[in-house]
Amino acid sequence: ICGDRTQEALHKAGVEASRIVVADRGTRSPMCDDVTCRTLVEQLRPIRPDFVVAVGSGVVNDLSKWASFKLTIPYVVVATAASMNGYSSANVAPTVDGVKMLIEARAPLAVIAEPFVIEQAPREVTSAGFGDTIAKHQSNGDWVLNSLLLGEYHCPFCAGIVGEIEPLYLDRPERIRQGEPQAVRGLFEALFWTGMAMTLMGSSTPAPQSFTYASWEQA
Repeated sequence: ICGDRTQEALHKAGVEASRIVVADRGTRSPMCDDVTCRTLVEQLRPIRPDFVVAVGSGVVNDLSKWASFKLTIPYVVVATAASMNGYSSANVAPTVDGVKMLIEARAPLAVIAEPFVIEQAPREVTSAGFGDTIAKHQSNGDWVLNSLLLGEYHCPFCAGIVGEIEPLYLDRPERIRQGEPQAVRGLFEALFWTGMAMTLMGSSTPAPQSFTYASWEQA
């Protein structure tokens, strides 16, 4: 969707860019797991890049974030869909030894997105992003309970980020279903800011889902 233009833009800026395509897993699409990340690191290491540019959505972003973290180099992401909040977070949600978990890495230097690309993403991918956001609005209640019962630090500022963006996706959800550009753009902004809240806290507590919260504790 954006790979050719991203590489061309880097070349025009005088940056030498090598392309690595994350391969499918047999008949399945690429996976963010320890095997694929290991392969990506092995492909990147001989190139000795100064930074990594991820072009894609969930799996590509997480793999690039994880691999660049292992190589101790920064990364930038060119987002292609409003599908999840991981673009701006420091977390990676991989499968390790067959178990889904959440691990901490490093947030990107920049998140780049072209509105017309986000707006034209497949409808089911945008729906996944909407599902991701509506799982967040109860997170502050969980966080407050953890603070009261377990003494966990509660940050009103980070909690406020998640709460204040609710109108972007909850006021007119049918507009997101219909693919209206402004609504899809608002959804992407909501996903971006929930990821930022997690990055500021250094954990998933501002915007957890049941699996991510449990996995963070496990990790």
